[in-house]
Amino acid sequence: MIRLFFVLLIAVQGTGCVLLMPDPSSSDTTSSDYPGSPAKPLPRGWKTADLLRAEWGDPLNEILGSLPDTSSSVEYWKDEIQLESGKRLPILRARIQFDHTTKLNRQRVELRFVNVDYIYDTAESSAEHYMLEGVTKTIELTASGYPKIHSEDVLRKKVLMVYGTPQNYNGVTHSYSDQHTFMAVRVLDNSRLMFTMSGHAISLALQNALIAVYSEEGIDLKKEEILKDFEL
Repeated sequence: MIRLFFVLLIAVQGTGCVLLMPDPSSSDTTSSDYPGSPAKPLPRGWKTADLLRAEWGDPLNEILGSLPDTSSSVEYWKDEIQLESGKRLPILRARIQFDHTTKLNRQRVELRFVNVDYIYDTAESSAEHYMLEGVTKTIELTASGYPKIHSEDVLRKKVLMVYGTPQNYNGVTHSYSDQHTFMAVRVLDNSRLMFTMSGHAISLALQNALIAVYSEEGIDLKKEEILKDFEL
């Protein structure tokens, strides 16, 4: 089930963005919230050919063992966000980048991870606490011969034919969404396209963690929990 969202005024430093928080007073909605859903379900994680290699939420340490490039290293960093109160807090993230070559193209793949557990407990910083939250593929066409295949051909004769009319098109990016995944497709130039995907459940888990720990209600609940052991 997918929840409606409202904007909580939490600015992401350096991006000018805000985090979207679930409205606890909103009612559950179904896939009908996505009018014109894709003709085919979107990938529910990292996929190669027709094989789903890792689902949204799978831990980083397990995914490392299934990478085609065993020499790939993990990059860890902290995104800092600032609350209305002025408090700054880190969101732990990681990514793995590797190349994947097929018969018709060469792909630069980036798997992105976020550590939601760290928000609840700062001791949870090891690799098994980083969950797969997004995938970006930059695809370069390598096929030669006649007729020449261009990026627009892939968009029109592959993407649009498989997933149908996008739910949103801003003149640059074709965007699709279903119950599990958001996907954006963009033509970079005559021979390259970029696919960006993210999992709704992981975004929601992050938003719920921030509410549980840092909202007024969450802070009050934490205080009540601590004071259970307080002796008068």
